[in-house]
Amino acid sequence: MSQKDGAKISTPGNAELTQLRVWLKEFELRKGRPLRVLHIGNIAGNGYLNTKFLRSVGVEADLVSRDYSHVMSLPEWEDVELLHTHGDDNNPKFDERDVQGYERPDWFIQGPFLLCVEMVQSRYGINGSIWHRFLVKVIRPRKAITATMGNRVRYALFLALSHPRQFLSRVYLQFRRAVKARNIAPKWLQQTVKAWESRPLVQKILFNKKNHIMKLSKKICALFQQRFPDRPDKLTPAEVANMSVDAPQYKKMFAPYDIVQAYATEPIGALLSGKRPYVTFEHGTLRHFTTEDDPLHRLTALAYREADHTFITNGDCLSYAERLGIDHYSPIIHPVDVEQHRQDFSKDAQRIREELGAELLIFCPVRHDYEIKGTDKAIEALPLIKEKTERRVVMIMSAWGEQVEESRAKIEALGCAENVVWRDSMCRISMIKHIQASDIVFDQFVLPVFGSTAPQTIAAGKPVVSSYVPEETKWLIPEPAPIVSAFSAKEIADRVIETLDPKWRADYKVRARQWIDTYHSPQNAIIDQLRVYRDVLERYGPTPKRQISS
Repeated sequence: MSQKDGAKISTPGNAELTQLRVWLKEFELRKGRPLRVLHIGNIAGNGYLNTKFLRSVGVEADLVSRDYSHVMSLPEWEDVELLHTHGDDNNPKFDERDVQGYERPDWFIQGPFLLCVEMVQSRYGINGSIWHRFLVKVIRPRKAITATMGNRVRYALFLALSHPRQFLSRVYLQFRRAVKARNIAPKWLQQTVKAWESRPLVQKILFNKKNHIMKLSKKICALFQQRFPDRPDKLTPAEVANMSVDAPQYKKMFAPYDIVQAYATEPIGALLSGKRPYVTFEHGTLRHFTTEDDPLHRLTALAYREADHTFITNGDCLSYAERLGIDHYSPIIHPVDVEQHRQDFSKDAQRIREELGAELLIFCPVRHDYEIKGTDKAIEALPLIKEKTERRVVMIMSAWGEQVEESRAKIEALGCAENVVWRDSMCRISMIKHIQASDIVFDQFVLPVFGSTAPQTIAAGKPVVSSYVPEETKWLIPEPAPIVSAFSAKEIADRVIETLDPKWRADYKVRARQWIDTYHSPQNAIIDQLRVYRDVLERYGPTPKRQISS
């Protein structure tokens, strides 16, 4: 199934979900267990929400977030209101006053890669090593608030006791990187080490570059050349070999599942391990990680090209999919927990407005990256908005992104420092409360498409302004989203004033609810994913046909 064949985003009320539930039940009767799907990768919580939605209809869905601990990828970010600081976004440590005994779902598996492999195998009782099962039980962190250093010590201990070769390899590679980065070794010593590393025994012990990995590397390179004969940059066996070391471990991780759904660049693991079937979920990945002269881009492009199906969330990424020659693809929404956004937080919203002394409150949660997000246009619109209204204008901005300091200077130069309130990154519940407190929300002002901020705002019944061009996403969602389009600072200011009209806002709330319920509910995401799972499994039959042996 592809968009070229006429596939469309699902709309509720069409009986397709009932049919898919019947299919799930028939699958369970045949297999003696529910459909098992592994979601791997959890940037911005997309994997977490999709997994949660699918489990609500009986799919035995699990989520692995390996080697990634950014705060926005953790369950607490979605489920708990985090009122106190969590420290470093990349290695957060939650406050006990916030989590208060909160336990992560047992289907959320997060940590270093090899520990994730062991946890998956222990979960399904297929790990034959009693020693490994014991280590997972003893060493796996119990609480999300466990200190970062404690987590690292636990993993180092686990790796040393369960995978001594990998432990030795990782310690050596870290040491080598440190020596190279600090340039503290004389040239003769560097050359000696390089010659020593090239010996077959050392390659086997330290880097696991065995014959079967080299054979796989050559096969993948040949496949890349076949799929992309006109591409000027070429994939080399050495590049593939460096990323193929963990292919056997990926195979172990994927073994219990009927389907693997890989997000962002995670499809590389599915490709190199020979997993079939696997589907991919891109959220800007095709735009950012497939075209440059870089090994990661080359392998990501190939992994998406070889996938059994690709879900595309961004309207502008259709052209990238077609450029890569992806055979099977369809649109899908960014997952949004609509009911969570419709909760009544009116008391908290009123408190936020009163604390800020805002008569016109604007919320701009996007990161400060002018080229990609156009945050500078939002800032430049602020003095124009002040000129058009007698209300006290306050704009909440998030203090994240590479150009935060540049934004602070720009706001100061425009004489608007007293109108801007800075906030750290917000968990889901805090963000919803700030959306509900605001008169209007600013999304990005560069791309003509929308991501997740716009539908979250629409779900909460608030207007959102962005550089939205409905024609760009018509292939993805046929009815234009109720987004207020603006492309310059002047247009942004004009649109803000227009949205303050009470009659306009009353009409908007009705349109927003109807659009969300029709095109952007969790039911849409469930139907679109189940439909693809059914079609992919039926296409393959009992035995996958396109498997690449590793």
